[in-house]
Amino acid sequence: VMNSQHKVVKCLSVMGEIALQAPINSIERQMLMGNVQTFYDYLGMCERIMRTPLPLTYTRHTSRFLFFWINSLPFALYASFGWGCIPIALVISTLLLGIDEIGVQIEEPFGVLPLDAICARGEIDMRSIVADQPDCANLVREMKPAGSTPPPPRGVPIEAR
Repeated sequence: VMNSQHKVVKCLSVMGEIALQAPINSIERQMLMGNVQTFYDYLGMCERIMRTPLPLTYTRHTSRFLFFWINSLPFALYASFGWGCIPIALVISTLLLGIDEIGVQIEEPFGVLPLDAICARGEIDMRSIVADQPDCANLVREMKPAGSTPPPPRGVPIEAR
């Protein structure tokens, strides 16, 4: 799996193979394969979101418009509020720049999600399941191709491997 160009798809393929070879009844197998397919569909949706570029001109135009609008705001407010226009303009500017920053974050949703923590939690859960169910662990071990070596334990320096 680690040598695969697309690790997630390879993992889904292995999960499908495990489901096909697992000693479970056909209804459970069908449900498990349905879940693997659903996960694959969601993966495709996430990849489409990630790979859909937002035009750079949109962000540039929004930033430039906001710059000119915020800089002209004190002049527009001065007639009504006098020197009080400065704090009012600062509050309004802070709010609008915050909205702009939220928009920039939404453009790249995967940059703000704690994906490493989510994946680490998934790995911990899967290792726990495998450790708790020896039959599943034996099934996974039997699927290894002949001549493959197990991965080195975590935390071992590369030089020691």
